[in-house]
Amino acid sequence: MSGMRATPSQLAAKSSTEAVEARQQRLRSWRVLAIGHMTPRLCSHVSVHLLRFATDKAAGDLGRLDPPRSTELWLPMVDIALGDNVLADRVGTVWGVVGFHRSGDGADSTVADSDNILPTADETTESWHAAFDVVGHHGSVDWLDRASPGLVLTPVADDSGGPLTVLTTAGFVVDANFDLARAQNFAFNTDQVRKVMSAAPGNVLTHVLAAAELTGPDGITFTIWQSDAAMRDTAYQRGRHRDQIDRYKAEHTADRTSFTRLRVRISSGKWTGVDPIQSATAA
Repeated sequence: MSGMRATPSQLAAKSSTEAVEARQQRLRSWRVLAIGHMTPRLCSHVSVHLLRFATDKAAGDLGRLDPPRSTELWLPMVDIALGDNVLADRVGTVWGVVGFHRSGDGADSTVADSDNILPTADETTESWHAAFDVVGHHGSVDWLDRASPGLVLTPVADDSGGPLTVLTTAGFVVDANFDLARAQNFAFNTDQVRKVMSAAPGNVLTHVLAAAELTGPDGITFTIWQSDAAMRDTAYQRGRHRDQIDRYKAEHTADRTSFTRLRVRISSGKWTGVDPIQSATAA
């Protein structure tokens, strides 16, 4: 029997099984990255890499996403609206990879070396990469330690000014008391806030990035503003975003949140045809 040839259907089934196993192995390797070091170390710099594909991609289909040596943490995330279903498959045409670094040189080198560690121009329709100084961070997030969320970033000594980039997060304790309806309501309101932010004066870019896995680390709302004042006018004056801040304080609509301010160091590539930082600077 060992000399019998496999039928076409058997070969197809084997190929499909091997592909699934390969995707699962890649996700397992990313899961290790998303947990971070056994001893969490605070980072002072961040790199952000936006990738747009011609068709929807799942995490296991993205190909090369090699974490550089300078990276404490490497988080692949998908831009997806979860307001209708927080349990939705993590697939989309826009992916973001967020790196956390202990030095500016480490963040800069990730941007400079992006062609060697991320899908190339032949695989994407466009991409954009930037390195940032952390100039403010407060709250709690599970990026470096999934078991013990807390502060994960530390600001640099000097704020260089200029356009403002913001990372905001929210997370939930997923245990026997997890309330799916509560998480769904938060996701719905996040989608509504995204629409407000995108249309706000002074906003250059808004993306809501969800973890590549359903039980992955806290997601990120990533925004770029022409100035601190433009962000404050939208986020803290009366309106949907301020309403959600007040509701969070009153009702504890999520188990944890964080807010991080960034200043760009370098950027490269295009997003919707332009460099968002250059657009923010020129406005």
